[in-house]
Amino acid sequence: MAVQIQDVLALLLELFPDIQQIPYTNIHPNPDNPGAPLSDQEIQELADNLADRGLVNPMKVQPHPVNPLAGRAQPHPDNPRLTAEGRPWALGDFNYQILAGERRYRAAGRLGWATLAGFILNPTAEEAVEITHLDNDVRQRGWWAGYQSIEQLIKANPRLTQRQVGTRLKMDSGRVNRALGLLPLLNPEARGLIVANCNNSNKGIWGISESAVLRLADLGPGSALKPGVKKSGDDSQKLWPYPAILAETQDLVRRTLAVAIDEQMTEGGVKGLVRWVQEGHKLEDHKAKGSTPKVSEKVDDSETDGEEDEDSVEPIPWSENSKHPEHLEIPTSRIRVNAFIAQSYAHSLNVERKALSMQAIGYANEIGVRRLSNEEKKADPDHDYELFNEISTLKGAEMLGWPFLKAMVYDIDEWEGIRLHHAILRHSQPLTWVEVYAGMEKILAEDANENVAQLAITVQEDPVLAAKVLPVMKLLNESTQKMIWESIQNCIEEGMDMGGYRFSKHLAILLKRLEGVSKNLLETQKVVEKVVRFAIENEIWSDEIGGLVDWVLAGNDPDEYFEKEA
Repeated sequence: MAVQIQDVLALLLELFPDIQQIPYTNIHPNPDNPGAPLSDQEIQELADNLADRGLVNPMKVQPHPVNPLAGRAQPHPDNPRLTAEGRPWALGDFNYQILAGERRYRAAGRLGWATLAGFILNPTAEEAVEITHLDNDVRQRGWWAGYQSIEQLIKANPRLTQRQVGTRLKMDSGRVNRALGLLPLLNPEARGLIVANCNNSNKGIWGISESAVLRLADLGPGSALKPGVKKSGDDSQKLWPYPAILAETQDLVRRTLAVAIDEQMTEGGVKGLVRWVQEGHKLEDHKAKGSTPKVSEKVDDSETDGEEDEDSVEPIPWSENSKHPEHLEIPTSRIRVNAFIAQSYAHSLNVERKALSMQAIGYANEIGVRRLSNEEKKADPDHDYELFNEISTLKGAEMLGWPFLKAMVYDIDEWEGIRLHHAILRHSQPLTWVEVYAGMEKILAEDANENVAQLAITVQEDPVLAAKVLPVMKLLNESTQKMIWESIQNCIEEGMDMGGYRFSKHLAILLKRLEGVSKNLLETQKVVEKVVRFAIENEIWSDEIGGLVDWVLAGNDPDEYFEKEA
């Protein structure tokens, strides 16, 4: 039987193992890469970095699914290891599609590189979606990129369960369920609106949030909407194809989304807008008012529990000046901090660490300020601006003696500045310590010469503490890291720390002694996982965790710790 192209592709990992220098002209972007198109600024930032340091993180590519062979290369009829000319296959004989690293690819193109370092893989359609999604470039491109990954994975294998989708994409299965309740309602025009306006909080790009868009699902069939269809004689419920949705319903969702984006609505605003539509009002009437109208106060008593419905109250509209700041460089000495914000958040400032980080990278975040009115300037002639966002950046600049800072300058009053401050907090998603240290661990693994203390300063961590926490990271498997992440996230509501129990990095240090519980790292990780789960479920603090570790090292089950005195 003659050699087929698939026979050749199956040998790629053997023919080209490890990292290869792949010809740039043979690499092609993935047209279905999740997320909004990369901005010129994102590409240029990485190009500048590559010019200084080179490519630290190799790409991942696969044979091009449509046109895997480049030029005139053809397989040998009898030997898949040779071309038709009888020579061994070369890297330039194949076309490749990017699995992970489109930003690296485009930045390298800007620098005129002839080759790019990368791994050549030959994954299944499901594996390709997982590799692309779990790459950092995609995970940092906003919530909509995650929804696109969900959709691509279930198209590749419709028989997956929602839990399996969540596990493979490192997502909560509840989020997968919510996504599948929304995706069938979105026609191409609605998807285009989201791509242009999705909120990528990791990059600081404003837009409509995931929670706000999910409110649009109430315009659909509701509980009648089941992701997937059942075929006769097949008891499994498939996630793809989606159930049919009326074009009129999809258009209503699209038009409602457009109003929500135009009016820069948060989740509460979209919830009120959806109820407005469900009561039979016209979207055009809502848009003409310029703000959320007061909707009927008639609600389901089962949902209110005797409390007033907050969405029945018309919200305070934002001023036009709050939407159009100037981007300026302003004198540090002429900025004061809003007294209300300084009093409320002074406890969270770690100015020394922030200053060290700013000094290390030579860069500061853009601060948010408002111009003082003429009356305010008369009362306070030493200042021209009042800061309401990035207090630690201002204090760090003062400590370093930096004379100027880049700022978004607003012509608004004090209370609108405070509202903007809290709006920014609600849309921010700060990294937990376990995510920060996992990133540090990866960097150190890729570059053995990286200085731990300097790296810690760069990411605003205590160098002494980092030296104690980093050795523990190898003991934390993915499940344990997720538990720690959830313990911290459960203490946060809309960006505001509300207290409660979280498994901190100081507690993690005490796990280091469990390193010797087994010679097998996987077995050790399982023991650590049980210890962390027990600690979180029982809200154990530092003194007791030390005793729990001793208990486990003595050969006992962590789940029996509280029974030891019985």
